[in-house]
Amino acid sequence: MKLIADEHVSPKIVRAVCEMALSRRTFSLETVIGNGDFSGQDDEDWVARFAKSGGHGLLSADRRMLRRPTLIKQITDTGLVAIFLPAEWANSRCAYQASHILYWWPVIESHFQTVQKGTAWIVPKGHGTGELRQYVGRERSQKAAATG
Repeated sequence: MKLIADEHVSPKIVRAVCEMALSRRTFSLETVIGNGDFSGQDDEDWVARFAKSGGHGLLSADRRMLRRPTLIKQITDTGLVAIFLPAEWANSRCAYQASHILYWWPVIESHFQTVQKGTAWIVPKGHGTGELRQYVGRERSQKAAATG
């Protein structure tokens, strides 16, 4: 499965995951940074191109992406699985970022393999108990409330 991390996840963190935790028989993980096919483009553009190139999932530390209905619709329409790190993750020290992502990586990999395509998930903060939480946008939650 082909995965990509956006520009809010340091290439050093991507490298650490690849070297220490990634199940290489099943996954490949690359970064948008310095990638000629995706770097320097708007999120909507590189996400669409990544999906068309056989991409399966994206990893992001930019929770603002969740407030963009067109981007969430694109993730849904292309069948990508999106995993978002906690809001404070991007502003944390590199050591915390590395320990957090390595701690949660087995669960993240499992989600990339087993959850419904076209969904977005949020990783809990900290190094404790918890589960990834599915993101449900306002439109979907309002539709569910209206039909329920």
